[in-house]
Amino acid sequence: MIQLTGPGGAGKSATGLALAQRLNTAFVDLDAQFIARNGDLSTFIASHGYEAYARQNVTAYRALLDNASSLQVMALSSGFMTYREEVHPDDVVLRQQILASPLTFVLLPSLDQETCVAEVVRRQL
Repeated sequence: MIQLTGPGGAGKSATGLALAQRLNTAFVDLDAQFIARNGDLSTFIASHGYEAYARQNVTAYRALLDNASSLQVMALSSGFMTYREEVHPDDVVLRQQILASPLTFVLLPSLDQETCVAEVVRRQL
């Protein structure tokens, strides 16, 4: 599985969709999967808290891995790699697998550190 990670607004979804189309394979957006199951992200987090959101994301990711039968391109949620280890029993192992995979790519809005940080902060505000 090709996995794209990075901050919000870095282009994970757009790049993932284009890559999946080019490879003629499935594209999975973890945020879109969450929204389809739970509704609006902000509303869910306001009602249930960030930890519940993170736990739901790890659970969904685990289920997608278990059901993947062929090559896929997946856009991870922006905070996926920074969840607290205690958020889910599988989080540490899954994160190690993501980091070790040669098919994991980090997308950033810029390679210039100051520009990258400014853009990430701007998009989060």
